[in-house]
Amino acid sequence: MTAHAKFGGSSAYRWLQCPGSIRLSEGIADKGSSVYADEGTFAHALAEKCLLESAVVADGYLGVVIPHQTLASKKPVTQEMIDAVNVYLAAVWAEVDRDDITYLCVEERFELAIPGAEGEVFGTNDATTFSHVTGKLTIFDYKHGQGKAVFARDNPQLKFYAAGAVSNHPEWEVKSIELVIVQPRCTMHDERGGVDRWEMPIDELVDFPWNIEVAVKDAKSDAPTFAAGTQCDWCPAKDVCTVREKLFLAAAALELESLSQLGPMDLPTLEITVDDIRDEAERFKNVTHMAAILHAYDLFLTPWVKGIREKLDAMVMAGDTVPGRKLVEKIGSRKWVEAKTPELLDTLDMYGLPLDEAMPRKLLNITGMEKALKHLLDVKTFTQAKNDLTVNFMVKESSGLTVVDESDRRPAVAANGDMQGFVFETEE
Repeated sequence: MTAHAKFGGSSAYRWLQCPGSIRLSEGIADKGSSVYADEGTFAHALAEKCLLESAVVADGYLGVVIPHQTLASKKPVTQEMIDAVNVYLAAVWAEVDRDDITYLCVEERFELAIPGAEGEVFGTNDATTFSHVTGKLTIFDYKHGQGKAVFARDNPQLKFYAAGAVSNHPEWEVKSIELVIVQPRCTMHDERGGVDRWEMPIDELVDFPWNIEVAVKDAKSDAPTFAAGTQCDWCPAKDVCTVREKLFLAAAALELESLSQLGPMDLPTLEITVDDIRDEAERFKNVTHMAAILHAYDLFLTPWVKGIREKLDAMVMAGDTVPGRKLVEKIGSRKWVEAKTPELLDTLDMYGLPLDEAMPRKLLNITGMEKALKHLLDVKTFTQAKNDLTVNFMVKESSGLTVVDESDRRPAVAANGDMQGFVFETEE
C-alpha cells in the first residue's frame, strides 16, 4: 500500500467532482509544504497526542516539541496552537462523555473496497466516536487553517470518512451520523464556537460508496470527466488545466480556442439600451448573459489566472526567463529607524508635539483583545470574560449592502434602492 491514496479522503472534495484531475495530476512534482501546512500538521500531531494520552486540554504541552514523521523541522507548541486544539479536544471529549459505552478511535486508517481500485481508496480519520447506547456515529475533522472556512454540511471528505468508519467496524449498528468540522481559528465559525455540525441522512451512508465507485470508474476511463469549480484550488494540476479557461470562453460566448487570442474587438457588447429597458424580455436576456459572464469570471477565470501568475512569478524569482515578466526592486516607503525612537521622541517634544499625539493609545480590536485575554487567563476564566464582553460591550452591525454570488451562505435581503454604504465584494 502506498503512502498516499490515489483516491484519498482528504482530496475527495476534488476528485469526486472532477475525476479527470486524478490522471492530469500524475507526474506533477509536489510543490512541497508551506509554513501554514506545517503548522496544521503540528497542530494535528498535538491533538492526536492529547487524545491518545487522554488529556482533556493541551495546556501541559506548552513549549514541548511534538515530533512528526513527515516534517523535517521541529517546533515547540505555542499558546495559540494550544487554544485552538483545546476547542477540538472539548468537542471530542464532550461526545465521549455522553454515555459510558462510547468508543473513541483516533487517527484510524481505513480502506474502502471499491471494484477496480484495490489498495487505492483509503484514508485516516482524525477522530471517530460511536455510542453503543444510542447508535450515534460522530466523525470529527480538525482544520487548523483560518483562511478558507470549511463546513460540515454535505462535506464529501467527512462522508468519505463516515464510510471508512463503518467499513472498519461492520459490527456497529449505526442509527444516526453527525459530521463535525472543528475550525477554531476561522472567523466564519466564531458564532458556532469554532465547531460546525451536520446530521448526515442515514441513507446517504449506503449511497455514498456508490458515488465513490462511479467517480473512480470515471477517473480510470479513457476519457475522464473534467469539471471546474472551487475544488480546483486544491488540485496539483490547476496551473496546467485549461478547463476553467474554456468554460469562461463558453460562458462569455467567445468563439476562441484560448484566452491568449482575446482582443478588445472580441468582447461582446453588453450595454443595456433604452429599447432594452422597454423590452422586458430582451432586458432580462441581456442581464442574464452579463450575470453568466460574471459568475464564470469568479468561478473559473480568476483562480485559474491567479494560479498561472503565481507559477510564473515563482519562476522569475528563481532566475528563469519568462516572456513579458521581470524582477524589480519594490518601491521604497519611508519608515522610522526603530533604534532611534527615544531620540525621535525627544526631538518631537522639542518641536512641541505632545507624547500622546506622537504615540497615541488605541483600543485593541475584538480579535486582538480576545487573543490578549487568552494568553492572560485560564480557559474557564477566558470563556467567562468572552461572554461578559460579548453581552455587555459588543454589537454586530452590517456596514451596508453588497452583491455576492447566490452560493453565499448569507440570506438575501430586499433592495431598497439606496446606494449608501454599498460596496463591491469580489473574490480573489
